[in-house]
Amino acid sequence: MMIIASTLLQKYTDAKGLYGVAFPYYETLAAIYGKGTAIGEGAKGISEAVTNLQEEIAAIGDANEDDEDKVSI
Repeated sequence: MMIIASTLLQKYTDAKGLYGVAFPYYETLAAIYGKGTAIGEGAKGISEAVTNLQEEIAAIGDANEDDEDKVSI
């Protein structure tokens, strides 16, 4: 990481004062503009992902209810 930072600082000397400065919106902007977004065949849209998540939560809830029935008093 330091090698990359020093290389970039040599190329972009105006950014020298920004090294080590906290950037509070980095994670938000990385999520929006990052290249980790799935596209193409097999990629899930947001609605499909939400539906799958709801189904997983429901399945976990059902499993917990079954476990509660097995508890002896």
